[in-house]
Amino acid sequence: NTQIAPIGGNSGNTLGDQRQIAFNYALEILSQTIPVSVPIQISTGFRNLGSTADVFYIAAAGPKILLYNFSGATKNDTWYVSALANQLAGQDLAENYVDIDAQFDTGIDNNLSDNVSWYYGLDGLPAHNQFDFVTVALHELIHGLGFISTLEYQEDNNTATTNFYENRADIFSHYLQQHLVNPVSLLSMNATQRASALTSAGSLQWSGSSGQFARFKFQSGVNPGHIQLYAPATYESGSSTSHVNSTLTPNDLMEPAYNGVQHDLGLGAAFLADIGWGNYTDVVVSPLLPINPVKRNTNYVVLINVVNNGVQDAPNLRLIYTLPTNTTLVSLETPQGICDNNQPIICNLGTLEKKSIITLTATLTSNSIANLTHLIEVKSDSIEANILNNEASVISRFSADNVSISCEAGDNIQSLNDQTITLNGSSNDPDASFQWTQLSGPSVSLNSNLTANPSFVTPEESGALLFELKAFNAEQHIATDTVSVLLNRTPIANAGSDQTIFLNQQATLYGIESTDDAAITTYDWQQTSGIPVTIINNGSANASINCPSEPNTFDFLLTVTDEEGETSNDQVRIDCVPDTSIRTSKSGGSLDAYCWLVSLILLWRRHYRNPFRLESPL
Repeated sequence: NTQIAPIGGNSGNTLGDQRQIAFNYALEILSQTIPVSVPIQISTGFRNLGSTADVFYIAAAGPKILLYNFSGATKNDTWYVSALANQLAGQDLAENYVDIDAQFDTGIDNNLSDNVSWYYGLDGLPAHNQFDFVTVALHELIHGLGFISTLEYQEDNNTATTNFYENRADIFSHYLQQHLVNPVSLLSMNATQRASALTSAGSLQWSGSSGQFARFKFQSGVNPGHIQLYAPATYESGSSTSHVNSTLTPNDLMEPAYNGVQHDLGLGAAFLADIGWGNYTDVVVSPLLPINPVKRNTNYVVLINVVNNGVQDAPNLRLIYTLPTNTTLVSLETPQGICDNNQPIICNLGTLEKKSIITLTATLTSNSIANLTHLIEVKSDSIEANILNNEASVISRFSADNVSISCEAGDNIQSLNDQTITLNGSSNDPDASFQWTQLSGPSVSLNSNLTANPSFVTPEESGALLFELKAFNAEQHIATDTVSVLLNRTPIANAGSDQTIFLNQQATLYGIESTDDAAITTYDWQQTSGIPVTIINNGSANASINCPSEPNTFDFLLTVTDEEGETSNDQVRIDCVPDTSIRTSKSGGSLDAYCWLVSLILLWRRHYRNPFRLESPL
């Protein structure tokens, strides 16, 4: 209860108060991004977590309970952390148990090691020798929500194996792959192959569609189509597998080492969406008001563009429009949903499809001669890639004169990636000058933003690009309009590596590493050479054939199709050959799995090494 001074937006007057406020602030950040329908029970506290000669533990957190085969589970015989299981089931399945336990080292507050301390401010401005508590709490809580694998790595007589806890995969591990190997999915590998994947450096990767969409912001630490996971050549218990790769540029919250203040979920949001927490969207609001002063008590129009750049639909979309004072709503037209007439105006817009845009048209009149500020916000029941673009404020200005210039930005456009697009602007003033500005979507480079008809090459990413056109007359009066370009990325087919398989053995056709910006809807395998064979499980990512009893070579063509009907293909060759090796039989045996999930309790501990490195061994 010792009195201390408030710091960095944290108003607490005691150490305990500041700890509680900072932890609640981390929870508030989570609540803005993660949709929660069933309350999550969290226990937290401070205690001495122990240390060694060069390590001291600063935090321990993780899920307390694992559940499987409950009502609402998206996969059978699969472990889910209880916080996620409860959301999928729509009820508290373990009401007598805490879902997440988070403990933090109390010794750091006393500068017991290397003059390092916690920073409890909310502004993200710690000193150079302080750990930002909100950042560490966010990282730990995301693990508790399911960003964790139950794979158990063991070495015995120089042989490494990896098994699942109680031989049942967890939902996180369903999305683990190894780049350019067969089989690519860790669920399809044997124990030795999985151990190799977990120590494969940059080859361990995430296969979820939200993770694929989020990869575009990174310049390194990614494979084609996938985010790399942390898999150093020497396995690090508690750090390997359950983190993204430390080579990511820019840095991400879920790397295995503390790398500075991060108050957004980053890839944590994308991965949590993939394992079942909700749709991964990027909803943007971009209102457009008259730039020129409008006449007092005269109707004027506000165009409100709402864009979903995300990889999934945004359900239960709401728009909240706070009108300025002295302003009357004449009408509000929306292409979907309904709006009320309250202050603020609430519009329930239903579902906004991925890579799409809708425009609401508000007609207003204002009894004012001063500048007025309009506040507009959008929300949905989804995981947001970026919550900062969900709000906008714009200013309307007034005068005694009307302005008579108009412009058109052209019709909306649909396109694939790597195409040249020309925007078609025009004005009722033949002498007007023009200026184009991109308002949302993946950034592109116009060949000139000062012409009526600029062009650009569409980027690799998909999404909804929104452009604003301004037209200026000789008196510098301005008219505005917007146009959208809806992008779909062509899928990339990957039929796997060529294989040599012994006669009378089964050969797997691996198409699972094919990628798209959203989702591949169909896989079609066709045999193009060799004696006719049956393709088993054709229509799935991984099909198979049975090699005949005589040598032969087979070629197969894989065609993948995305949700927009775009296709691509790839080929693979299977050589079926005799087994000429001399083999001796070996006696069989079994290896008991080492269980580190005591009473289904997972602990994630981070430790400190100079210079200011945080890692997470169990």
